[in-house]
Amino acid sequence: MRLRCFGCGVEKDTDVREVATNAAAGLIEDVPVAPLYVVDCQSPAGASDRRWRAALACHDCMARLDLDMWTCAEHWAQIAPVVPYEQLPLLRDDARRDDPTAYAE
Repeated sequence: MRLRCFGCGVEKDTDVREVATNAAAGLIEDVPVAPLYVVDCQSPAGASDRRWRAALACHDCMARLDLDMWTCAEHWAQIAPVVPYEQLPLLRDDARRDDPTAYAE
């Protein structure tokens, strides 16, 4: 399935694995991995709606986010994403939550 990164908008084929690189961190994966990741994105501080959202991020956007396990709305905004936090889909609460194709429009 072809999906776009919510960060930069690049289109990726989820059936084609890629070698992830982050030259700044000195990271080069030995094994090809999925081209898009589902990043848990926390609501802004003080928001009345505290539900988490799902951001699909390519390898380059993952490196720009410089995240550990999740990100927050404020950090997501810092990469000037093509899909702003408010338009991200809600994070699924099932077995498919980490599958990028589960968030296809």
